[in-house]
Amino acid sequence: MEVYTFTQIAYAIVGFFVEDIKTLLIVSTIVGAALWIAFFLLQGAGLYKMAKNRGMKKRALAFVPFVNIWYIGKLAGECKVFGHKMKHAGVYAMIAQILATLVTVAYIAAELYLWLGHGQPAIVGEGLLATYDWLGLTGFAGAVEKFYCEYAQMLMIILQTIFGILMLIVLMGLFKKYATKNYFLFSMLSFWGIIPFLTMIFPFCFLVFSRFIIIFAVRNHRAIDYDAYVRAQREAYMRRQQYHYGYGPYGNPYNNPYGQPPYGAPQQPQNPPEEPFGEFGGGKKDDSPFEEFGGGEKPVNTDGKSDDFFS
Repeated sequence: MEVYTFTQIAYAIVGFFVEDIKTLLIVSTIVGAALWIAFFLLQGAGLYKMAKNRGMKKRALAFVPFVNIWYIGKLAGECKVFGHKMKHAGVYAMIAQILATLVTVAYIAAELYLWLGHGQPAIVGEGLLATYDWLGLTGFAGAVEKFYCEYAQMLMIILQTIFGILMLIVLMGLFKKYATKNYFLFSMLSFWGIIPFLTMIFPFCFLVFSRFIIIFAVRNHRAIDYDAYVRAQREAYMRRQQYHYGYGPYGNPYNNPYGQPPYGAPQQPQNPPEEPFGEFGGGKKDDSPFEEFGGGEKPVNTDGKSDDFFS
C-alpha cells in the first residue's frame, strides 16, 4: 500500500519529464518502489536500534514488511484510546495494512492491465468527477474495468483510513515513550503521511516520508513511562505552586519580606505573638493574653462554661 503512495508521488514528479503513458507508468513504478525501499530500511534501522536499547529479541522483524507494524506496536506497549487501554493495537494495524495492501495490489494490477493492454481510455466527466472508460470491453476485461473504475478506489479509501487511524494510535503510544514532549506533533505528521488522499495535496505529499524519518531520528532516545512522566510534571508543578504561595525563601507563610499576606489572599494561620508583659504574670510566654490578669486561665461565661470565642 505504501509502495502505491510512493508510486503516485513519483508519477506526479516524473510526469513533468515523460509524456508517453507507458513509459511514465513503468518509470514511476520503479522510482516509487526504490524510494519506498530506501525509507523502509531507514525506518527499520530506527526500530532495530530502539529494540536493541531495550534488550528486546527478534529485532530483525523491524525489517519485515507488515510484521514491522506489529513490532512498532510491541515497542509502543499498551496504547490508550479515549482513556481505554488497547493491548494489541499493533496487531490490528498490521491486519488493516494487509487488507488495504491486497486491494491496492489488485487496483494497480487492474490499472496496468487496462492501460498497457487496452490503450488509453476515454475520459468521462470533468475535473475531480472525471473517470476513465474503456469502451467495448467485455468478459474478463470488462470485469477488470468495473472493479477498477467503480469499487477499487472506494475500498482503498476505507481500508487505508482504518489503517491510518490504527497507526495513529500505535504511533502516539510509540512517540509518548521516545519523544514525549513532541509526541502529538510527530504523531499527526506521521498520520498525514499515511493517508493517501491527504498526501496527494501538494506540498503535503512530502509528509509521506515523515514517519520513516521521525522514527529514525528518535532511535537513540531513552524509552520512558509516559504516565510516570505526567505524574512527575504534575508534582513538580505542585511544588512550584507550594514554593510560590508557601514559605519560600523568606521563611514565612506569605513568601514575602513583610510577613503579610498579599492583597486579596486568604489569611493563613500564624503562631500567636509572644506576650510582652509575660514577665510580670506567671513567668510564661506564648500563653493566654489574659495571663497577667488571672494566671493564664481562660475567662468563663456566667454559666460556668468555657467561652469558645477565646479558645
